[in-house]
Amino acid sequence: MSWEDILKVDENATNTLRETILRYKRNSIPYDIQMMVMTMKQINPNVTLEQMKNSLRTAWEKTYLDPKMVKVWVTADRGYQKLLKDNNWTFEDVDWDEVLIPVVAEYDKAIDALTEADLE
Repeated sequence: MSWEDILKVDENATNTLRETILRYKRNSIPYDIQMMVMTMKQINPNVTLEQMKNSLRTAWEKTYLDPKMVKVWVTADRGYQKLLKDNNWTFEDVDWDEVLIPVVAEYDKAIDALTEADLE
């Protein structure tokens, strides 16, 4: 993010979106991971725990840290769009790194907790 972009960031928008997304994701992360594990096991029944963890990290980093992907899923989510609109914020008003790095950290904690039993 350039310094010009940082000057345009609305701190309230960033804080509100971070808390909203974290609150939602904390509830959905176990389900998200379970579904990805099941899907990956279908594709490769012999996947190791380490391969699974690496694949999950890659998937969520690409989803939450790639600016193009972030724009796609945020603009497709009516709830986030309503939150932005209701507060007269735009996508560009938010420092998405500040919002989403904590989300990726939550996924990392859950991925670290995976065991061989989770792959069965």
